[in-house]
Amino acid sequence: MTNSAPQLQAYSIQFCGMFNFSPIQREMLKKQPMYQKAVITDQRVRSIISRQYYSAFRPFILNDCPDKEYMELISVASVAFRSCTFADYKQNGQAMPSPVFNVQKVSITFYNEQFRTGIYSFEIRIVDAQGAEVPLNVDELSRLVKFAREFDSKIIAGGQTMSISEFIEKKMLVLNSNGDFISISEQQGSVYYNGSKLKTWITADLANFPAGYEPDHALFELGTSAPYLSASTAGDFRPSQLYFDSIIGDKISVFDNWSALCLHDSFILLASNYLLQGEIVWRDTYLKIYKFNLYCKFYLFKVNSQVTTKGKLSVTRTELARFLNLYNMEMISYNFLPNLIFANIKEALGIHGESIALMEKIENSSKIFREESDRLLNILLAIIAFTSLVSVMGDFSALVAKLYGNPNPSMDAQQSNTWIALLVLLALIIFVTGRYFLRKRKL
Repeated sequence: MTNSAPQLQAYSIQFCGMFNFSPIQREMLKKQPMYQKAVITDQRVRSIISRQYYSAFRPFILNDCPDKEYMELISVASVAFRSCTFADYKQNGQAMPSPVFNVQKVSITFYNEQFRTGIYSFEIRIVDAQGAEVPLNVDELSRLVKFAREFDSKIIAGGQTMSISEFIEKKMLVLNSNGDFISISEQQGSVYYNGSKLKTWITADLANFPAGYEPDHALFELGTSAPYLSASTAGDFRPSQLYFDSIIGDKISVFDNWSALCLHDSFILLASNYLLQGEIVWRDTYLKIYKFNLYCKFYLFKVNSQVTTKGKLSVTRTELARFLNLYNMEMISYNFLPNLIFANIKEALGIHGESIALMEKIENSSKIFREESDRLLNILLAIIAFTSLVSVMGDFSALVAKLYGNPNPSMDAQQSNTWIALLVLLALIIFVTGRYFLRKRKL
C-alpha cells in the first residue's frame, strides 16, 4: 500500500465486455430470478430525461425500446456476489494480499436481435470483513483495475476458483438450473471483440494531491492502468511528454470540479467533491452512452474485419442499412454536455473511421463487381457474335455446296448443325449468367 497516494472520497469501477447471443438465450436470461428488466419508474426522472434527449436516443436511456431492438436487465439484489477475492493477486510479479470485494450492479444489455451482440457489465466494491466499504487511494485503484480486467486472472467466489471469463459465464450469463451458459470463449468469437481485457468505466472523486502530482497525472494513470507516479516521476514507465500530451489533450474538461478521459478500452472520470451528488447521473445515463458506442464500434469492427478479399459481407446490405438507421447518430441530446460526451467517446473508439473503412470496402467490392459484370457482358456479346458467325458460315457452306453440284444438302445435316449451335449457345449463356448472379448474391 502507498499511503502518500491521494485518497478517493468516492469511486465506482465498472467492467464491460461483449458477447454473442441467440433469441432463445436472451429469453432464458430474461427469466432468470437474478435479473429484472431495468426500467426507470420515477416520473420526475423520466420527464427530465425526455426533455434532455432526442426521441431517437431516449428509449436507450429509459429502456423503452421493443425487447427485440434493445433490452437491459439488471441484477435484483444490490450485491450479486459477496466476499470475493483474487487468487494469486500479484503486482509487478510480487504476490500481495487480495482485497475482498463485492460484485454488484450486474447488467446484461441486449441490442438488436438481428445483430445478436450484447454487453455485460458489473461493478466491484472493496469491503472489509463486516461488509463495510473500504476507501482506496489512486495507487490501490490502479493496481486493482490492472489485475481485475484480465480475463485470465483468477477469482474466488463462493469457495470456487475460476478465471474472470469463467466467472462471467457461470455466474452472470448462466441460462438455467442445469448450468448452461452463454460462452464468451475465443471459439464463440467474443474474445475476437474484447481482446484479452475487459473494458473499464471508472469514476473517482479525489480529495487532494501531494506536491508534484497533478490531476492529469492521476487521469492518465487510471485511464491507462499505468503504475502510480509513473506519469510524474522518472522511471522505465514514464511516458514521453509528447505521448502524455496526446492522451491528456483529448480529455473532456468543462467544469473545474471534474475531467474525463475516454481511451480505446477505458473511460475515466476524475472529480473533486462532486461524485457524492453527481455519480448517479454518470452511472444511469452517461454509462449507457458509453455502452451504446462500445456496441456500435464492435459491430462495425466485426462486419469490417469479416469482409472477404472478394468483397463478401458477413451481413446483407439490408441488415447493414438497418443497423445504420438505428444506431448511427451524430446528436443525441438537446443539451451540449451529453452531445460532447457522446462525440468524445465516438472519436476515442474510432467509430467514424471504422464506418469509413467499411464503406470504402463496400464501394471497392461494388466497383470490382461492376468491372466483372462488364467483363462477363463482353463475353456474352462475344458468344452472340460467335454464334452469328457460325450461322453465317453455315449459310456460306450451303452456298458453296450449291455452287459445286450439291444443290440440296441433307436436311438432317442442317438441322443437326443448327441444334448443336443452339445447345452450345445455351450452355455458354447459362454459364456466363450463372456466374453473374452467383457473384451478385455473394455481395
